[in-house]
Amino acid sequence: MLNIAELRDKNDIKILAIGAHVQILQSVLDFDYLCGKSVPSIVGIVSTGSKVVKLFFGLKEILIPCFKDLSDAGSKLPQVDFMFNLNSGRRCYFSTIDFFDAFPNAIGGHTFAEDMPEIMALELKTKYPGKDLIGPAGVGLLIPGCLKLGAIGGTDYRQIISSNLT
Repeated sequence: MLNIAELRDKNDIKILAIGAHVQILQSVLDFDYLCGKSVPSIVGIVSTGSKVVKLFFGLKEILIPCFKDLSDAGSKLPQVDFMFNLNSGRRCYFSTIDFFDAFPNAIGGHTFAEDMPEIMALELKTKYPGKDLIGPAGVGLLIPGCLKLGAIGGTDYRQIISSNLT
Protein backbone atom coordinates (compact mmCIF):
# COMPACT_ATOMS: atom_id res chain seq x y z
CA MET A 1 0.00 0.00 0.00
CA LEU A 2 1.27 3.43 -0.93
CA ASN A 3 2.62 5.29 2.10
CA ILE A 4 2.01 8.96 1.33
CA ALA A 5 3.86 10.17 4.45
CA GLU A 6 7.00 8.29 3.38
CA LEU A 7 6.73 9.69 -0.15
CA ARG A 8 6.42 13.23 1.19
CA ASP A 9 9.70 12.70 3.10
CA LYS A 10 11.44 11.36 0.00
CA ASN A 11 13.08 14.28 -1.80
CA ASP A 12 14.16 12.43 -4.92
CA ILE A 13 11.25 10.47 -6.39
CA LYS A 14 12.35 9.01 -9.71
CA ILE A 15 9.96 8.31 -12.60
CA LEU A 16 10.66 6.38 -15.80
CA ALA A 17 8.30 7.16 -18.67
CA ILE A 18 7.53 4.32 -21.05
CA GLY A 19 6.62 6.08 -24.27
CA ALA A 20 6.66 9.80 -24.92
CA HIS A 21 3.67 12.10 -24.64
CA VAL A 22 5.60 15.35 -24.48
CA GLN A 23 2.77 17.55 -23.19
CA ILE A 24 2.02 15.27 -20.23
CA LEU A 25 5.71 14.73 -19.45
CA GLN A 26 6.26 18.49 -19.52
CA SER A 27 3.36 18.95 -17.08
CA VAL A 28 5.07 16.58 -14.62
CA LEU A 29 8.26 18.65 -14.86
CA ASP A 30 6.27 21.88 -14.47
CA PHE A 31 4.72 20.46 -11.31
CA ASP A 32 8.16 19.49 -9.98
CA TYR A 33 9.53 22.96 -10.64
CA LEU A 34 6.52 24.74 -9.15
CA CYS A 35 6.85 22.55 -6.03
CA GLY A 36 10.39 23.85 -5.57
CA LYS A 37 12.18 20.63 -6.39
CA SER A 38 15.82 21.10 -7.35
CA VAL A 39 15.82 18.25 -9.88
CA PRO A 40 13.13 16.83 -12.15
CA SER A 41 11.46 13.56 -11.17
CA ILE A 42 11.53 12.10 -14.70
CA VAL A 43 14.90 10.37 -15.03
CA GLY A 44 14.40 8.67 -18.38
CA ILE A 45 12.10 7.78 -21.24
CA VAL A 46 11.86 4.44 -22.98
CA SER A 47 11.37 5.45 -26.58
CA THR A 48 12.96 4.35 -29.83
CA GLY A 49 14.37 6.79 -32.32
CA SER A 50 15.86 9.40 -29.98
CA LYS A 51 18.79 9.59 -27.61
CA VAL A 52 17.21 12.43 -25.63
CA VAL A 53 13.98 14.40 -25.36
CA LYS A 54 14.28 18.13 -24.82
CA LEU A 55 11.91 19.52 -22.18
CA PHE A 56 11.90 22.42 -19.74
CA PHE A 57 12.55 22.56 -16.02
CA GLY A 58 11.38 26.06 -15.21
CA LEU A 59 12.97 28.30 -17.85
CA LYS A 60 15.92 25.98 -18.39
CA GLU A 61 15.98 23.46 -21.24
CA ILE A 62 16.94 19.99 -20.09
CA LEU A 63 17.65 16.75 -21.93
CA ILE A 64 15.95 13.62 -20.62
CA PRO A 65 17.83 10.48 -21.71
CA CYS A 66 16.00 7.94 -23.85
CA PHE A 67 16.51 4.19 -23.69
CA LYS A 68 15.80 1.70 -26.44
CA ASP A 69 14.01 -0.71 -24.09
CA LEU A 70 13.41 -1.43 -20.43
CA SER A 71 16.40 -3.72 -20.01
CA ASP A 72 18.62 -0.92 -21.34
CA ALA A 73 17.06 1.51 -18.84
CA GLY A 74 17.44 -1.05 -16.05
CA SER A 75 21.15 -1.43 -16.73
CA LYS A 76 21.77 2.34 -16.75
CA LEU A 77 19.44 3.71 -14.09
CA PRO A 78 20.28 2.58 -10.57
CA GLN A 79 16.87 3.35 -9.10
CA VAL A 80 13.38 4.14 -10.33
CA ASP A 81 10.42 4.52 -7.98
CA PHE A 82 7.52 4.77 -10.43
CA MET A 83 6.77 4.04 -14.05
CA PHE A 84 4.51 6.19 -16.15
CA ASN A 85 3.39 3.89 -18.96
CA LEU A 86 2.23 5.84 -22.00
CA ASN A 87 2.23 2.85 -24.35
CA SER A 88 -0.84 1.80 -26.28
CA GLY A 89 -3.27 -0.72 -24.82
CA ARG A 90 -1.65 -3.42 -26.96
CA ARG A 91 1.80 -2.85 -25.47
CA CYS A 92 1.00 -1.62 -21.96
CA TYR A 93 0.58 -5.03 -20.30
CA PHE A 94 3.88 -6.42 -21.55
CA SER A 95 5.88 -3.24 -20.96
CA THR A 96 4.57 -3.09 -17.38
CA ILE A 97 5.85 -6.63 -16.81
CA ASP A 98 9.18 -5.67 -18.38
CA PHE A 99 9.34 -2.61 -16.11
CA PHE A 100 8.97 -4.63 -12.91
CA ASP A 101 11.49 -7.18 -14.21
CA ALA A 102 13.99 -4.34 -14.73
CA PHE A 103 13.06 -2.45 -11.52
CA PRO A 104 11.81 -4.99 -8.95
CA ASN A 105 12.14 -2.47 -6.10
CA ALA A 106 9.89 0.13 -7.75
CA ILE A 107 6.90 1.30 -5.74
CA GLY A 108 4.40 1.18 -8.58
CA GLY A 109 3.16 3.04 -11.60
CA HIS A 110 0.43 4.44 -13.73
CA THR A 111 -0.81 2.94 -17.00
CA PHE A 112 -2.32 5.69 -19.11
CA ALA A 113 -3.45 3.49 -22.01
CA GLU A 114 -7.02 2.93 -22.98
CA ASP A 115 -8.08 -0.37 -24.52
CA MET A 116 -6.05 -2.63 -22.25
CA PRO A 117 -8.31 -5.62 -21.66
CA GLU A 118 -9.66 -5.70 -18.11
CA ILE A 119 -8.39 -9.24 -17.61
CA MET A 120 -4.82 -8.07 -18.31
CA ALA A 121 -5.15 -5.20 -15.83
CA LEU A 122 -6.39 -7.63 -13.19
CA GLU A 123 -3.53 -10.02 -13.98
CA LEU A 124 -1.01 -7.22 -13.36
CA LYS A 125 -2.56 -6.47 -9.99
CA THR A 126 -2.40 -10.18 -9.09
CA LYS A 127 1.14 -10.60 -10.43
CA TYR A 128 2.43 -7.60 -8.45
CA PRO A 129 0.42 -7.55 -5.22
CA GLY A 130 2.80 -5.24 -3.34
CA LYS A 131 2.94 -2.65 -6.11
CA ASP A 132 0.64 0.33 -6.41
CA LEU A 133 -0.76 0.31 -9.94
CA ILE A 134 -3.11 2.99 -11.22
CA GLY A 135 -5.03 2.53 -14.44
CA PRO A 136 -5.45 1.51 -17.13
CA ALA A 137 -7.03 4.54 -18.75
CA GLY A 138 -6.49 6.57 -15.60
CA VAL A 139 -5.60 10.23 -15.23
CA GLY A 140 -2.87 9.42 -12.73
CA LEU A 141 -1.78 9.99 -9.17
CA LEU A 142 -1.29 13.37 -7.53
CA ILE A 143 0.10 14.04 -4.08
CA PRO A 144 0.06 17.85 -3.72
CA GLY A 145 3.53 19.30 -3.35
CA CYS A 146 5.12 15.87 -3.82
CA LEU A 147 4.25 13.76 -6.88
CA LYS A 148 2.42 14.13 -10.18
CA LEU A 149 2.23 10.91 -12.14
CA GLY A 150 0.02 11.50 -15.15
CA ALA A 151 -2.19 14.14 -16.71
CA ILE A 152 -4.02 14.67 -13.43
CA GLY A 153 -4.13 18.30 -12.34
CA GLY A 154 -3.82 19.56 -15.89
CA THR A 155 -1.24 19.59 -18.63
CA ASP A 156 -0.60 23.33 -18.58
CA TYR A 157 1.41 25.00 -15.82
CA ARG A 158 -1.36 27.61 -15.36
CA GLN A 159 -3.81 24.83 -14.43
CA ILE A 160 -1.38 23.53 -11.82
CA ILE A 161 -0.88 27.02 -10.37
CA SER A 162 -4.60 27.88 -10.29
CA SER A 163 -5.43 24.57 -8.60
CA ASN A 164 -2.95 25.20 -5.75
CA LEU A 165 -1.49 21.72 -6.21
CA THR A 166 2.01 22.69 -5.25
